[in-house]
Amino acid sequence: MSVRWRTWCGLLAVAAFAIPICAAAGDNPAHSLANKFAQDEQSAPIDRPRDDLTNRLQQEERLRADEADMLERAKAEAVDRRKADEAEDDKAARDRATRERALIKQTEKLRLAHEKDEADRRAAEAAKTRDAEAKRVAEERAVAEKAEAEKRRLADERAIAERKAAEAETARLAAAAEAQRRAQQEIEKRKVAQQAAEAERKRLAAEKAEAEQQAAVDARRRAEETKQAEAQRRMEADREAEARQLSEKLTRAREQREAAKQLGRGYSALGNPPASASEHGVSEAPTPSAINPPGTSLTTFPQEARPQETRVQETRATLLLVMKPGSRGIRRYEQTADPIVCLGASCYVGGGADVPAASMTRAKALGPGNTLGQRAGACRHSLTCIFRGVETGRGGFDVQAIDLRILRHDRRETVHAEMDRSCSVASGKLACGRPIDAGSYRIWVVPEDVAREAGVNALWAALADGLPSQVANRASR
Repeated sequence: MSVRWRTWCGLLAVAAFAIPICAAAGDNPAHSLANKFAQDEQSAPIDRPRDDLTNRLQQEERLRADEADMLERAKAEAVDRRKADEAEDDKAARDRATRERALIKQTEKLRLAHEKDEADRRAAEAAKTRDAEAKRVAEERAVAEKAEAEKRRLADERAIAERKAAEAETARLAAAAEAQRRAQQEIEKRKVAQQAAEAERKRLAAEKAEAEQQAAVDARRRAEETKQAEAQRRMEADREAEARQLSEKLTRAREQREAAKQLGRGYSALGNPPASASEHGVSEAPTPSAINPPGTSLTTFPQEARPQETRVQETRATLLLVMKPGSRGIRRYEQTADPIVCLGASCYVGGGADVPAASMTRAKALGPGNTLGQRAGACRHSLTCIFRGVETGRGGFDVQAIDLRILRHDRRETVHAEMDRSCSVASGKLACGRPIDAGSYRIWVVPEDVAREAGVNALWAALADGLPSQVANRASR
């Protein structure tokens, strides 16, 4: 910018500030008085040129002073205006900063809301995944139940077909016998045509003998049916008596356990031994004081109300189980299990060393009600278990040990087993020669009468030893 242009700009600024000041000065009394004196001086006659020069110099001096004063005022007003503009700029900057902070807060709020929506969406997806898994488990269970029902239906149809075939064979044999009998009679009639009277007598005698024989057969059959009905009635009466005795014993056992709890002697209502690990990963056998604390009586397994059965006729057994810990999921870090055993469509939940195991269907035992409820009963969080009073029948059966988990149970190998008739008790120690070894678990199938004879201590001692093969031990010695 040139010097001339800056000079004009300065004059214009001074004029812009001077005009209002002059207008205001017109109302000032001091300026009025000065103007009056100036007018008086102008109106007075000019006597001397020197006075005129002096007056002009004074007037110019006053004008310069007024101009300087106006310039100072203009500068002050310019400074004030600049300060006002700066204040307005600061206020605008503060407002802008406030708006920016509000925008940042709103952006952060929107980000948090987006993150919350994302977390809710992920939680919904996880819940959907859990529901899908539960649905899949339910479908698998339904398929298994349907297959089991189909298997039972086919078995029933096969039995009905076999029965009908047997009835048809019986009818065919009867018809053939009747035809042969008639043919024989016809031959006899032709042979004894001349001896009709003798033949008639023989025929009557034969018919009479046959009738007597048939009557004897019918009498024996009715006697056998009567005997079987009587035996059935006695058996039902024995079972009712046994059920009553079992109920009474369980009631007394429950009362004794409640009394023991109130006395505070540390008796376990489940009949489990103290939890101390052995080298086989099996709980040690309980001491007599732990099983039968002072002031209480041992809750023994209920005796039979019917006559004593022989070893061969025994159809119930005590199953002793030792499992290896699982290698999947949380079982990799927890050396424990929740074991039950299943024999075909029936499963058993352990009730302790002196209480019969609870029997239920496979679907109920592996269903959510039992899985989230009592689970493995007295065998919870244990790699060993005692199942008393398991119905095995007189022949072979399939047995499977299962570790109950929350969603997917650890179903171990299914093996074929029979009651071990070699089990015996010697010097208070239980020994069995044919253990069932499935690789991931081992089972002794002890006849129930032998288990009663051995007692609770011997059962726990066998578990503590890991259910070894006594035959193999004797061979090694």
